[in-house]
Amino acid sequence: MCSGCAKSLVGRIGSRRCSASVIAWRYNCVKYFVKVFFCMILVITIALAVMGYVLISHNFENALSREKARVLEEYQLLKFSLQAGMINAVEQGAVLEEVLSEIAGQTAQLAPENNLFAIYTDQFSVLQSNFPREYDFSQIATKQEDKLYYTTASIGETTHMLVSGYFEQSDMQLYLSVGRDIGAVLEEQQAQMKDYMIIYGIILCTSAVVLSVVSFLLTRPIGLLTQAAARIADGHYSERVYSRSHDEIGMLAQSFNKMAENVEEKIYALELNARQKEDFVANFAHELKTPLTSVIGYADMIYSKQCDAQTVHMAAGYILSEGMRLESLSFKLMELIVLGKQDFLLEEMPARELMEDIVHTLAPCMQEKQVLLTWQAEPCYVWAEYDLVKTMILNLADNAAKADSTQIHIRGSVVGHRYEICIEDDGCGIPEEELSRITEAFYMVDKARSRGQHGAGLGLAIAAKIAAIHGSRLNYSSAVGQGTAVRFSLPMERRKHKRKRAGQNETRRQ
Repeated sequence: MCSGCAKSLVGRIGSRRCSASVIAWRYNCVKYFVKVFFCMILVITIALAVMGYVLISHNFENALSREKARVLEEYQLLKFSLQAGMINAVEQGAVLEEVLSEIAGQTAQLAPENNLFAIYTDQFSVLQSNFPREYDFSQIATKQEDKLYYTTASIGETTHMLVSGYFEQSDMQLYLSVGRDIGAVLEEQQAQMKDYMIIYGIILCTSAVVLSVVSFLLTRPIGLLTQAAARIADGHYSERVYSRSHDEIGMLAQSFNKMAENVEEKIYALELNARQKEDFVANFAHELKTPLTSVIGYADMIYSKQCDAQTVHMAAGYILSEGMRLESLSFKLMELIVLGKQDFLLEEMPARELMEDIVHTLAPCMQEKQVLLTWQAEPCYVWAEYDLVKTMILNLADNAAKADSTQIHIRGSVVGHRYEICIEDDGCGIPEEELSRITEAFYMVDKARSRGQHGAGLGLAIAAKIAAIHGSRLNYSSAVGQGTAVRFSLPMERRKHKRKRAGQNETRRQ
């Protein structure tokens, strides 16, 4: 699967899922703002209502308590005056029943103005009263001498607090009822309610404005999360949310960022996997060119020329060798490019035999391009992965041939504790500013010439990876118009008894 297809597929799936989530999130975000706003308004409304009710009720109860105390004082005063008059009348030898009405009238004069006063017998026969005539005293009368009866009642146009009591004096059973006007108290309560409603409305309106701002600030991070989710759904996987708070919203933003990082890593992994597969196909196709040229060259020689048995056997051997190498190379390239494997097994082998085999493989290709190929190798044993090293040198030689070279020289020599291989050409050279980028995948110094020669810009990228596996790197020295030299080194195994000095500087021309 190509990276574009993978990206498109992942983008469509992620976009659909995220878009549905974003739509629901936006709806819930607005809904959350409304819920926060109205919940806070409801709390404030209830709190103000309860506070107002408690405050006004408390004031009203205190006012009633004060009125109750006053009406009790008046009751005690009138009762004491009535009892004193009755005692005086008895001491003077008067008939109490005859003078009781007169005593009650004298007592009534002591009652404050606008207050109610009534003295009546246990048969509800009124001796003195300023209550309305139709008033029924039986509803407030009680025969418990040690208990007073309190109540409020609307009498006439005003409301009074009434206190009634029963007492016996000089063999007479009497009731005394006293009423105090509490209309002022009720008017004060109504005034307080009116003032409270005005204050309540002002506070509620002010709270609504303040709470709308607070609710916006509380829900704003969720809005930012929604916008970030929408941008991620559109393919901007690097999108993050920045939050300075350390509360639950801040923790949510951090969790969202971790989720976004994981999503970005997964998308990158999918794209990388697709790109690696593309690279493998392109690299493998690239690596087929030089070996196939050798195979075709040797096969053409067998097909078109009358060759002796030894030549045919040699050519068939090269064809078989290159075919098996290509089979092995395909698996190793997959491990190197797709799986990123770095721990290939290095085997000990003679450097001259390795170089000689590479030169034989290059011979048909160089003959076809009319390039003079020479080589020189100092005998030594090296540690190398045969297929990968051969692929690397074939790539470097192929690139040298494409640089309009007429001569390529491959040299192997011992340098310190490593074995250095150098591929030199007399081609067009590489500009100094391009040297740092030539090992990038798909990078081509001269794009027109590379495409004309079917280049893909992959050979040096593969060569750089193979050199790294052997603990080395590609070192370039080049001059425009003079040529290029590429050097890398291999781990070396010195074995003096296997080194052959004779013919160590042998040069062969192909």
